[in-house]
Amino acid sequence: WVFLTSMTGGLVAGLDAGLIYNEWPTMAGKLVPLQELYLLHPWFRNLFDHDATVQFHHRMAAYVTVLLVGGLSVLSLRTPLPPNITLALRAVQLAVVLQLTLGITTLLYGAPTHLAATHQAGALTLYTTLLILAFTLKPFIAPF
Repeated sequence: WVFLTSMTGGLVAGLDAGLIYNEWPTMAGKLVPLQELYLLHPWFRNLFDHDATVQFHHRMAAYVTVLLVGGLSVLSLRTPLPPNITLALRAVQLAVVLQLTLGITTLLYGAPTHLAATHQAGALTLYTTLLILAFTLKPFIAPF
């Protein structure tokens, strides 16, 4: 899911979609701005070419990413984990919170280059922490 979120982020950057709707949590004053979305025809062009739709998809993918990491965190509280897994999971949690904060801050300030680049670097940091967690979990996962 993080991959999808970062790919939609790449589309946001490529379309300069971070320069519009510089408000949060709403877009055009609404949580779901239906009048602003899916305006291009054929409909699938909106997924790649329509700045409002691309930004909306990136926001929704980011929210799902945060919810998935939050759910994993809740599950981890119920399960005794080795210290190295706990540390790796905490790194993922920190990375996702920082990435969300950077994304919102970048949007609210109109996507200045230094914040936008830091947000992109945050995506790499999140990937790195997820890879560390995956390799930490590898000995505990049964082979297929």
